[in-house]
Amino acid sequence: MRDTGEGIAPEHLDRVFDRFYKADEARGADGRGSGLGLSIAKAIVERHGGRISVQSEPGRETVFEVLLPLNTAPPPGLVPSESA
Repeated sequence: MRDTGEGIAPEHLDRVFDRFYKADEARGADGRGSGLGLSIAKAIVERHGGRISVQSEPGRETVFEVLLPLNTAPPPGLVPSESA
């Protein structure tokens, strides 16, 4: 995913996936946002054997990349039995 927003300052990039971390406390002043979204996304991606990363240029753009492995095996419980 790529955006053209304000970007993320370099000193925050290592922490954006931490639970409850907010790079800009002013964003939470209205009571919205808990700093959990990216940590949840990371947990889901890693649970599926993937990786998530971020690159950002302040004032220009932020790019999140999600890489998931290709899984060609059927889900558990859907494996045909040998007697069938």
